[in-house]
Amino acid sequence: STEGFKPERGDIAVIAGTRQKKHGHIHIYNGSKWGSDFGANTVYCYRDKGRPYIVYRWIEENVSNA
Repeated sequence: STEGFKPERGDIAVIAGTRQKKHGHIHIYNGSKWGSDFGANTVYCYRDKGRPYIVYRWIEENVSNA
């Protein structure tokens, strides 16, 4: 569920493909808008607002300096 989800700067969303765009799409959040080769006010870039997507977020504490 996306209820209560608040994007953070640097979040990357990978949106599932459609019949017309089978490879899907990817957006990054810049702190105020989602964008890629075009800007968007929401994570959804297709007319179908129900497309599944996943958001990846960098967590600094998971990085080792090995």
